[in-house]
Amino acid sequence: MTWADPAFPEYRKIIVDQFAKLAQIGADGVHVDKVYPSAFDYNPNLPMSPDMAPWEGVIVLTKEVMAACRRHNPDWAMSFECNWDRMLQFSGATWWYGNQRITRSVFPENAEMQLIATAYDYLGVNNAVREGNTVMLGPMNMCRSVGWKPFEGLADYIKEVKRIQDSLTDTVYLGEPLGHEGVKMPASSVEYNVFRNQSTGRRVCMLTNASMTPKKQQITGFDASRSGNARIHTPFRDAKVVKLPAEIEVHAERIVFVEELGDKP
Repeated sequence: MTWADPAFPEYRKIIVDQFAKLAQIGADGVHVDKVYPSAFDYNPNLPMSPDMAPWEGVIVLTKEVMAACRRHNPDWAMSFECNWDRMLQFSGATWWYGNQRITRSVFPENAEMQLIATAYDYLGVNNAVREGNTVMLGPMNMCRSVGWKPFEGLADYIKEVKRIQDSLTDTVYLGEPLGHEGVKMPASSVEYNVFRNQSTGRRVCMLTNASMTPKKQQITGFDASRSGNARIHTPFRDAKVVKLPAEIEVHAERIVFVEELGDKP
């Protein structure tokens, strides 16, 4: 790796043309690592000032990439390894794990990204979903595709967890994170987080089990809930409605979603 200044149009064209080719052959998007503009660049051949070139060059390059790629795929998306707020205009996923929590309190559509590189990292998937983050899949440290044979089991699990997550997006992804607030448990034997839907006020509690043995977790209810009804979403199983208090089974290295319901499920 080396520093390269995208303020040079000739350099930008190389990247734009290559990314546009990816969009043309069917890619949905790209992840760009190492978006760290240097403070100043005094190269006399730059078409911009030393203080502006590294930063504005990145903005111009990204705009050109987005325009070129969306001519082939209108839904083209990008993510970045970057802690610069200007890139929020292009992406809702930032690979800079650990510093986006405050940003997300203002922009709930923005999420941190967690790398899943090994074939059996069920805990990494569970932790990312429980925290409301996104997952960057890079089987065998970016050397294999999701179709890699050892990755098949985890890929199926990710697909199933995402099916549930998508059905609850307005709460578990775009909702307000409450941490351990909003749900009543006599004692916690598993990891959990609660999110609240910003429109309806209803909550979802996500339970994850990091152990190698199944666990059962008693949930008394959601705070100030009138109905006590909840829907249990478990990967590879049909959702079921229960009346709280209830005992929820969480299988080894798995996740369960407990969705608060109204009087009429």
